[in-house]
Amino acid sequence: MCLGAPRARMSLQVAVAALLRRLDGLDLAVDPARLRRRERMFVRGVWELPVTWRCGPRR
Repeated sequence: MCLGAPRARMSLQVAVAALLRRLDGLDLAVDPARLRRRERMFVRGVWELPVTWRCGPRR
């Protein structure tokens, strides 16, 4: 395993969290239960992440 993997994972989590805070109109387009998980030894997450992006104020 790469020694830098934990740091890279942490950096990505911080970056995605910051991006989601700035893009207020970004929402998940499907029910979270429908997301296909990727469970491999070195790669975890989801296969795809469908989102919608609203322009204008949140209702």
